[in-house]
Amino acid sequence: MSKRMTEIMMNKKNYQEAVQVLEFLEELEQEEKKELLVFLQGIRFAKSNK
Repeated sequence: MSKRMTEIMMNKKNYQEAVQVLEFLEELEQEEKKELLVFLQGIRFAKSNK
């Protein structure tokens, strides 16, 4: 499976945090990634209904 690369602009102080998140995601199995996505979508939904 090819990796999709996206170029974004971000504050330099947030760069290391982003690297850590990406490293964490690489450690997850595919099913764990799906579960995390569902969880984050739930948070987004709840936040939008405030």
